[in-house]
Amino acid sequence: MLIHSARNTEFFFHEGRSDYLLVTFNEIALLADGKSYWGKPMIERENITAIGVVSRKPDWFMPGDDIREFLTRHGDILRGFKGDIVLVGHSMGAFGAIKFSKAFGATTVIASCPIYSLNPAMRGRTDRPDPPFYVEALHKDMHPRREELGGRIYILRDPWHNWRRSFEKYRDIGYDGLSFVDLPFTDHETIKIFARDERFPRLIALARSGDEAPLKAFVRQCRYASSLRLQIVAAHRAIRHPASAYRIWTGNRERFSAPYMLLLSRALAATMPGEAQEIARRMVEVAPGFAPGQKQLAALMGQERQIVDARSPRVT
Repeated sequence: MLIHSARNTEFFFHEGRSDYLLVTFNEIALLADGKSYWGKPMIERENITAIGVVSRKPDWFMPGDDIREFLTRHGDILRGFKGDIVLVGHSMGAFGAIKFSKAFGATTVIASCPIYSLNPAMRGRTDRPDPPFYVEALHKDMHPRREELGGRIYILRDPWHNWRRSFEKYRDIGYDGLSFVDLPFTDHETIKIFARDERFPRLIALARSGDEAPLKAFVRQCRYASSLRLQIVAAHRAIRHPASAYRIWTGNRERFSAPYMLLLSRALAATMPGEAQEIARRMVEVAPGFAPGQKQLAALMGQERQIVDARSPRVT
């Protein structure tokens, strides 16, 4: 239920039967609507005692006044679980989980793909183009400080992600309790590796144990079993090794989602137009409401007609 509504943030509480408190921070795709918070289906299914922190806009929970207001008014919830509080989040939510880890008294933090700062001056040249959400008054000095960190922090990342310099900046903070858990070829979708019902609770349990070896073994197992890794590998190979990428597709077409079929079709369009069209047709078949897929197929069909017209003899 909604227990606190601040200026730019909503806070929910679910009273479960877990022996730990879970605090979740939303990603940018799940902004406040008065009823939802990140992880709600899993939390209710597993009956976990939890606080859901949800921003009303993509502000990266800054400047933090709403968080401090909530902790002042509802700190008794956290005090009841002192010594076993887990913070989790993905992307924007991962930043929040790290930034406010000490404030919440975290013992464990699971942060998937956290950016270090929206401030262009604080980001490495390997990062993606500047996000469109940067507001100097809010984000100029948003980056986490060592004194703000608490608990054992696990950063889940693809080491080849375009934000890799942001990840390394977390290491530069010099916080002894921070570890990286690498998931190559998951790009910015790392959290989806654990989307199955039983996977995320298991990830939490292993992180709470503090033993990295079984945690990393479990992560590797989930990565290899996931369709996500397969799709991203194919998308990465498509530019330089189109035939190899197409072979991955032909052997695993049932495991490809519409967005990755779109990426693969676009990448193969120049070198293997027939195969690109085949993938686009499949994409439209399984996801007829996916507008980018319809557009891609139409573009490829138009390209095919142009080739035929160019080769047809003119009648004068």
